[in-house]
Amino acid sequence: MDIIMLIKDNDNSIDKKYILQELFWLDYSEVSENDMRMIISPYLLQVEEVDDIAGVQRLYSNPDGAYIEIFEDVIIDIYKRFPLGFIEAATTYPDQGLNVLYIFRNKGIFGDYIIEKNKVMGIEGAKDLIEEINLFFRMYDSLCHT
Repeated sequence: MDIIMLIKDNDNSIDKKYILQELFWLDYSEVSENDMRMIISPYLLQVEEVDDIAGVQRLYSNPDGAYIEIFEDVIIDIYKRFPLGFIEAATTYPDQGLNVLYIFRNKGIFGDYIIEKNKVMGIEGAKDLIEEINLFFRMYDSLCHT
């Protein structure tokens, strides 16, 4: 079964981690831009678990180097929806987390990363992730402000 059908027909009985792994290794020359925007992107935006968010972050570095702009948009949307989960995924899986930091710089997502950090610190539940939040923005500063 191809990945598009797998996603379209998925009744959540197939583990999201499996689908994310398949998407990473996918030959993207076989996927149309329309399928990326209408099927894969909405599917990716349904992540909430830290491991799944990290799986989406990993797609930005897919071996084909394909559809980077679409993955950037998805990653930004996930950050905006779940900043704490996104930060936890990026710091728990730094190989993926470090790569996506450049998206925030290149797209100008953080006008002032200190203001963004303080905003994130004010989110309910942030007290449990203070170290991760500090690490995330320290990584951003080190990589993107040098």
